[in-house]
Amino acid sequence: IQGGKPDWQYENMTNDMTKSWRARKFPRFLVAMAGEGACDPGEARCRTLQEETILRVFGVKAEVVQAHAEIPKKKRNDAPICNMAQVAYPADAQRIIDAKCISVRDGPTLFFFSAKPALPTFMAVFERPEAFSARKNNPTHIVRERMTRNTIQAKFIQIFKREMDATGTSEPSAEQHADTTIQATTIELVSRVHRGEDTPLAAVYCAVLTEKENTWYAVRDAFRTSRLGTDISGHPSLYTKPLKCGICHGVDHDTSMCKFPKAPEWSGLKND
Repeated sequence: IQGGKPDWQYENMTNDMTKSWRARKFPRFLVAMAGEGACDPGEARCRTLQEETILRVFGVKAEVVQAHAEIPKKKRNDAPICNMAQVAYPADAQRIIDAKCISVRDGPTLFFFSAKPALPTFMAVFERPEAFSARKNNPTHIVRERMTRNTIQAKFIQIFKREMDATGTSEPSAEQHADTTIQATTIELVSRVHRGEDTPLAAVYCAVLTEKENTWYAVRDAFRTSRLGTDISGHPSLYTKPLKCGICHGVDHDTSMCKFPKAPEWSGLKND
């Protein structure tokens, strides 16, 4: 599941609660429910359902703490999406985090995240994806090769040099960081059908090797502003229409594009 910014799992949660949930040392994790916001009507029912499902699937007793919204929203299935679950043992918490998702027959679909989430890998969505490559197959390898000859590689080197200067580190080099970033880049070709219009799109992902949010934002901005096509094929353009999935809460696709309902172990959104 892909969010659009660091700590997107805490979006619209009160600042004090966000800081506290991240800083505490007891075994814990974040839990979200498919198709539901954490502050939707019926909060108590959802917390109980989350606790019962965790016990049923993992055999672990969890106490789910209710999230509080910074700005109350009137519509359902909005941020914040996560509650916090506390368990007795770190190994149990890690086992549940590693599961990432469970979909229970006659029950809900739950998503699990660390209380200190990793930075997202989602960078951007582009339209006119045919400009990445004249071929119909996935353009990931072609774009990686193109990036090594493009100004985006120089941008990456500058970004990582700034981080290394700020942190006083020298290994690996900024050039190595840039090469690793390029090799970690992948592209997924998708199609969005919205209001009867079929729009081919390309979603770009990259696991940026940094813990610094400003470095992550700089790398993401480099992807979004670079020319990744050619003079012959033209260049893909950044897709700026909002995307948000009502099922998994991701922002790299809309509800109609979500892959979860087609997964073999999908059992539905929730127990109504």
